[in-house]
Formats: sequence, structure tokens, C-alpha cells
Amino acid sequence: MYGSVTGAAPGAAMSEYNGYVVDAAGNVKGTVQVKVGKPNAKTGLAAVKGSLLLNGAKKVNLKAFGNGKVKINANGPTEIQLVGGETVVVTLAANGMSGKLGGNVIDGARNFFTSKDKAEANAANALIEKWLGSLAMIWDGGNANVTIAKKGKVRVKGTLSSGTKLSVSAQLLVGEEWLCVPVSFPKANLSFVLWLPRSTGNPAVVGLGDGAVVGKAGTLKAGAKFSIDKSAALWKKLPGTVLATYLPSGVSVTQNGMKWELPKAGKIAMKRGVLDVSKAGENPSGLKLTYKKDGTFKGSFKVYSDIGGKLKATTVSVSGVVIGSTGYGTATIKGAGSLSITVE
Repeated sequence: MYGSVTGAAPGAAMSEYNGYVVDAAGNVKGTVQVKVGKPNAKTGLAAVKGSLLLNGAKKVNLKAFGNGKVKINANGPTEIQLVGGETVVVTLAANGMSGKLGGNVIDGARNFFTSKDKAEANAANALIEKWLGSLAMIWDGGNANVTIAKKGKVRVKGTLSSGTKLSVSAQLLVGEEWLCVPVSFPKANLSFVLWLPRSTGNPAVVGLGDGAVVGKAGTLKAGAKFSIDKSAALWKKLPGTVLATYLPSGVSVTQNGMKWELPKAGKIAMKRGVLDVSKAGENPSGLKLTYKKDGTFKGSFKVYSDIGGKLKATTVSVSGVVIGSTGYGTATIKGAGSLSITVE
């Protein structure tokens, strides 16, 4: 992951460092942020504060040991002890941060996107040109849309297989061979890191089932097929007999302005306790996908269950992102969980 910390810590201007906490097995346990103020001209002391966010725990504010101020070592990395409910030892250098938290290791980098040095900030922004826009993050637990904006701002939105929704903001970091985004989401008791290589190699998700980051946002074309797994055990979690035959799967999408629609079939009905499917077909509730220019799409439909001769409708929400000409997304079944969908 991160390389060793070398070089003198910046002492002339404010600096911000971001990183993550990892255990001996390589599991990402949380995130750390450290901010260093401009050193006082007379004393040479700089104010240092930070925050620690571990999985399943509330955010802990940190300050430097010794009244919150520290002497920056101009000849090499500066070791700082931070206290605030947890004792964290970090070493800050010109480009990176390293440290320890109990038996865990801290790795991180200086945030060049927030640098007061315009040349540093401009160089950092130039590196992310090819990543600007929307990406898809795919792992065993679900899918998420990753939006990377200028100045290294990152937004992650998606849904876990448990139905837990992700919605977090983060900051991109720059290393010698990679770009990196440490992300913590305490509500779901998880943290992970997105790795975006500068040149070779594949983007990856570390610490969340080791998934993949896929491509740039694309365009959904008319005639694309909406597909959902009819055989998934998830449908069996719904009460009664789910009418999986009529799930909107393999149905062609038609374009109508910024709407991508699936044809609506006749309504399924129960007559005197007998199922009437004489007018039924796939997509009985008329799923509509709303598509945006950033490649994201969303929609919803209803799946029906036969419970004691009566029909009950369960809402299924759909969201995802189009990469190239394929839409990767998640269908979240109310009360049951989520599964992957594609539109290609």
C-alpha cells in the first residue's frame, strides 16, 4: 500500500493529512485526519489537531500532546503524539503520514488538493482528469456509484446487500504511483479504501470484500436489456409465493427523452382466490429508469406475492451507474435485502 515516510515535514504553511487504520491482517478499521497549522514566527510551534473514526465508533477529536502545539522538525519527519480518548502516534513528512494505534498501523498521505501552494494543488488536480465523473464500485456486498469531482472531492453512494445505504464524502489523496480514497461509514460498521492507479493496474476496493472499481460513466442506449436474477434466494424471504415469472428481466428499454422505460404489461389480479394472468407479462408494474448525464440511473417497481389467495405488492427500488454501455446497479427489495442488476 503506502510507501515509507521520508523527507522533511512542510513547515512554512498549513498542511492536511488523511489516512486509514489497518490491522495486522490488512483489514481497514477506520480513518484518520491530521491538520497542522502555520508555525508561529517567534516560537516555531504549530497547532496540530486531528480526528479518528473507527468502525462502529463515534468520531474522536484529537490534539497534539503538550497543549496542542508541536515543533516541526525541518530536517526530517516530525513525530507527533495525539490524544483525545485514544492515543495516536503519527509521523508527518513532506508527502506522507504513518503511525500506530495500539496494534494497528496508520498509513496516509498529505492532501495536496488543499495545499496553499498553487503549484502543488494544480499538479494534484491535473492527475485526476481521467478519473473525473462517475465510476462504479462493485463487490460481493453490493454496488455503489463513485463520483470524483475537481479538487479531489469524492462522493460514494450505493446499497449493501443487507439493504444498508451508503452515502459518504471523502477526499482523494496522491501518492507516487496511485490515487487513494480512504472512506469510513460508521453506520454500517465498515471502512474501505479505493485505489486508483496513476498509470498501470486496475482500480480496486480494499477492505470491503476486495472489489473492483469499473470504468467511466457511459450512455444507456435504446434497446438495452434490463436483467434481474429471478432465481435468487432473496425472493424467498418475501411472504407467500412470489410471482417471479413476472419480474422485469430481459426486457428491452426504450428511450423517451431523459427517461428509459420498460414496456408495461397488463395487471396481475386475483379473482375469487384464483390468479388471473391473462393480460400479464414481464414488468407488470411498469418500471421506469430515470437516467442522468453523470451516468447514474434510478427507478422502482413492484413485485407481487400470492398470500392466501390475495395479492400483496412489495416495492423494489433500483439504482446504479452506466459504465460504457452497460448499467451496473442494485435492486433493493423492501424487507428482504439487495441483489445486483444489469442493463446492457
